[in-house]
This record gives sequence, structure tokens and C-alpha cells, in this order.
Amino acid sequence: MAFINEYISARDFSKYNFDVLNNRPKKTNGTAPSDAWTIDRESNIWLRQFYLETSKSASVVALTGVSFWDFFWRKELMQVKLLSIDFGGNADKHCWARKRLLEIEMPCSLVICQAQAIRDLGSALNAYKDGGVRSEAKTFSLVLE
Repeated sequence: MAFINEYISARDFSKYNFDVLNNRPKKTNGTAPSDAWTIDRESNIWLRQFYLETSKSASVVALTGVSFWDFFWRKELMQVKLLSIDFGGNADKHCWARKRLLEIEMPCSLVICQAQAIRDLGSALNAYKDGGVRSEAKTFSLVLE
């Protein structure tokens, strides 16, 4: 597998119906959907950050560390919920992150393949690094719990 980070082309935006995906209701308050993805074209697997959860207290909006992702795997679109536990490093050097998989909405027909789906999700997240197309990390390592 070879995941790459890129902006979603107009052709792919239409092919995968992103105009509809972007207008789905969010489970919580959050940021706008990303205009980029991490994709393995050969395997037809892609990962896109749907939104980062935010909380508002007084007049301050803050990120909670919870993120929601669209994960297209074996011709099925799944939603993934992750918690960022810890991260570090230097932008132009090595960066790392530790994330916990909180939830993955998977069709019953794919549950038997759950372990492989989670491995592929981990590979996509590792390729995403610390920001997908916006990442400046030279190298990156991820621990997905």
C-alpha cells in the first residue's frame, strides 16, 4: 500500500459525493470538513478528516482532542472517532502521536475483517502524519490504541 496526502480533486469530489458528505449532520460542534485526504489509489482506500470536535465555554472555542474521520474501505464508507492522547516532535524533524480508536461504524458484513480494517486505518493515519497535506514533519510515528 502507498498512501499519499493530497487535496481532493474536483473529479474525486464528485465521484465520492463530497458535497453530500460535507453536509451530513455532525454529532457535536466542530470544524469544517477537510478539503484534502490520505489515499491509496491502488487499493481504493481513503481517509479524510470530517471534523475536529470543539467545545465552547464563555466566548472561547477550544478543540477537545476528539476527531471524526471518513474512512472508505472495501467500497464502504465508515465513520471513525479518535481521541488524541499525546503528540510531540518538531515540525521539520520527527513528529509522533498517540491516538485511541473510540469508535468505528462498520457494516456487519465487514466485521469479520475488522482487524485488517484497523491495520489499514493505522497505515493511513501514519501517512497522514500530523496534518496530511499540511504536514511539515520529516518523519512520523503513530501509536493507535
